[in-house]
Amino acid sequence: MPGVSRESSRLLLKEIVLGQTMCVDLSVAIEIVAEVSLARFWLRFTLVTISEEISDLMLL
Repeated sequence: MPGVSRESSRLLLKEIVLGQTMCVDLSVAIEIVAEVSLARFWLRFTLVTISEEISDLMLL
């Protein structure tokens, strides 16, 4: 880059790479949280459904 020292351009490149890495890490973390939340929801839904089925069977 004209007019920019080699050290400055190296630091800028390093900041860009670190920024992209942090964005990727954040998006992966968000995906993991979403998957865990969905899994917890389905587990809770399944347990409630099973409980209701057992209650219905007890009433028979």
